[in-house]
Amino acid sequence: MTIRCEKVRELLGGFHDNELQGREFRTVSEHLKVCAGCAGELKRLETMSRLLKAHYEELAGKEDLSQVWSRVSAAIETPGVSDGREPLLERIMKIFALPKPAWAIAGAVAVVVVLMLASLPGDHMSTLAANDCIIDKVDSENCSFMLYEAGATKMKIIWVIDQGSGETEQQTGVTS
Repeated sequence: MTIRCEKVRELLGGFHDNELQGREFRTVSEHLKVCAGCAGELKRLETMSRLLKAHYEELAGKEDLSQVWSRVSAAIETPGVSDGREPLLERIMKIFALPKPAWAIAGAVAVVVVLMLASLPGDHMSTLAANDCIIDKVDSENCSFMLYEAGATKMKIIWVIDQGSGETEQQTGVTS
């Protein structure tokens, strides 16, 4: 089989289905006149197509077409309706679709907490770390607060250290 035969055989399906136009149609048509191998391949393709068509027509004759749509629609499950749960994507979208006032309140609370930490009585230390990060620390009798603020990203990390129980709680937030 030559390279030309390989190319023609790739196009035989389109030729059989009358999908080729112009130069491709003429090339395949002329090649089939001189190449018995490719002409035989086209005959096999036509035979297979005829057999499949006959088989599908036989199956369609046995099928009650008036009932097909009702069976198909009954078999399709509507997401979230059959089991009483919402699809995962919809639940995730609801989380991020909070109303604007809720985000404003959360931002205001974060600002108030940072201001309260900065104004607590006790030892207060503020330094600029090597990586352009502002570090504030406030110590009181029962607990210590540490605030890290990255200069470039404005990310704030707040550590609350309860000195009575030795437990550490960390909260992270990003503010603009």
